Parts: sequence; C-alpha cells; structure tokens
Amino acid sequence: MLILLIMGIAFTAAGWMLLSKELASKNWPTVEGSVTQVRQSTDTDSSGRTTRIVYTPTVEYIVNGQSYTVTSNTSTSTHYVEGQKLTVAYNPDDPGDAVVRLGLVSFLLYIFPIVGIIMIFGSVIGYVVSVRRSGSINDLTKTGTKVQGVITNMSVMNNTTKFVVSAPDLNGGVRDYISDSTIGNVFGAFDFQSNPVPMDVYVNPSNPDEYYVDVSEVPSLTPEKIAQMIQHSKASQQPVAVPPFTTSAVQTPATPVQPIAVPPASPAQPPIQPSTPAPDSNTAPSATPPPQSYGPEDVESSN
Repeated sequence: MLILLIMGIAFTAAGWMLLSKELASKNWPTVEGSVTQVRQSTDTDSSGRTTRIVYTPTVEYIVNGQSYTVTSNTSTSTHYVEGQKLTVAYNPDDPGDAVVRLGLVSFLLYIFPIVGIIMIFGSVIGYVVSVRRSGSINDLTKTGTKVQGVITNMSVMNNTTKFVVSAPDLNGGVRDYISDSTIGNVFGAFDFQSNPVPMDVYVNPSNPDEYYVDVSEVPSLTPEKIAQMIQHSKASQQPVAVPPFTTSAVQTPATPVQPIAVPPASPAQPPIQPSTPAPDSNTAPSATPPPQSYGPEDVESSN
C-alpha cells in the first residue's frame, strides 16, 4: 500500500507540473523551430517484449536574435528527422522557458495526474480494507471454531497466491475455503498434490461464510515442517479432511476397541485309537507267531 501511495503522489506531482506548464503556454507567443536531435526509445510490456518505438525531438528556435533549444515533454510514434520544422511556444518573460507543440499528444499530459489520483485513492481504500480485515482475523483466531483441512488447489497472479483448502464445515460436511492473498515464498506448498499440506481454518460459528485460512506458516514450509504439522494434527486429534474430499472422508478420533470375551477351551479329548482290522481269510498268516498264553496246568507239567 505504501508503494502505491508513493507512486500515486509522484505521478500526481509530475503530471501537475507538466500540465500546468502546458496550460500556461496556451497564451504564449509561438515561433517556428528546427529539429536538431531525435531521441529514440522503446515501450515494452511486462515480459520485456518491445511493443512500440517512440521518438522525442529537440528543437532549436530563435527569439530576438537569440538561439534557444527545448526538448519536448512528450514522446510520440512519429519519426521526426533533423531539420524538420515544429512550432515552439515560449514564455515572453523568459524566452528560454518553452514547450514544443506536437498537436493532439498534449492531452496525454492529463493522464499523469489522473493516474496519480487514482493510485492515491486506491492506496487509501486498500489501507482501510486491510485494517478492517486484520481486525476480523484477530477476532476469528480468538473466538472462531478451528477446523483443519488440506490444500487442494492454488492460484498465482501478480506475485500473489491464493490457496483453496478443503476442511470440515460446522454442519458435519466438507467445503472449500479460499485464503487471503499471500505474498512471498510459497514454494513449500507447491507439492501439495503428492504431500498433503495441513492448513488451519477459523470459522465464525454464527456466520460460517466468515472465516480465515491461516497461511502464516506457508513461507516457512519445508518437508520436515509439513511432517511436524501432520504429527501435531494427529496428536491434537483435530478433524482433517483427506482426499477424496467428501463427507465420508472426514477423519475423527478412533473409538477404542473393546476386548471380546473368549470362552475357555474344553479339556483335550484322548486320541482315538485306530481299530484293528479283522483278519482276512485270503490273507497269508503272519510269519511271526502270535503270543501264547499258559495256564496253571502247563506250569505243573513243565515241572
């Protein structure tokens, strides 16, 4: 705002000086002069590309036998050549004080003070808006409801950046919040599509359309800083919207899992002995004779 105000004052002052001299010269006497020098310069756009070439003539004129020179206050696309005749208006009280008459281009002198005045008003209005917004941000950070989301989009224009943050709304859904314009280093947030960047949002509970996206951490964002912010979010159990950004994607603190009662195991059953198959009549007798049993009479006979 201060730069805009300074530029506005400079444009207004310079424009007023040139315009006042131009208006005063309308009643001055005129004389014909000759172009002695032409200065060539170029107009460029924001990318540095030449848009047009302009020329500024220097004219020599004679008053009462005395030679004077004057350089035009304005430049035009007309290519003047040395020796070309142009009209000069001079101050009768000071013949060295003069202006070159270049026809309709004199109206350009009105642009300088007009642009300067617009800049001054713009800077004043911008300052008032900035002060009011600063007060609103201060109130929101103190009394607003804090929710946390992630950056889902960003736009860069005229060296300023705006972020789109998806975060929970106060009705249980998810909505997009747009940040204020940010000036400065935002390179740490450029990789938001691969590495989610958490962002705090303060919402007015009585008016959800009034909010503030906290971008104060953006200039200092680094991969390590982003990891710390994510860990802090988990530790504080803040609800965070994660892709895809729908209502079902809102993470809430997990409910502790209740232990499930398991009934005691029944006593182990003895293993089932396999049954001995009945002998097959067609099967050859085993080579090992079956064990014999002895009775009391057998014992006596052996004695």
